[in-house]
Amino acid sequence: MNCLRCNVRMTPASMGLLRLRVTPPGRSRMRKGVETSVHVCPRCGHVELTVSTPQSFVVPEE
Repeated sequence: MNCLRCNVRMTPASMGLLRLRVTPPGRSRMRKGVETSVHVCPRCGHVELTVSTPQSFVVPEE
């Protein structure tokens, strides 16, 4: 994966489990963590964070 800012190859990093909350109107908060993939650009410091289950963040249309 290359950096979106300076096109340098990014270095994989470790972050463990990240707890994110989704709070759409009228819905309860997401309580589970999601597995993440983290990459860091060694030139500019840009961090790319990707979740393993993006469908967990889909908010149904009302």
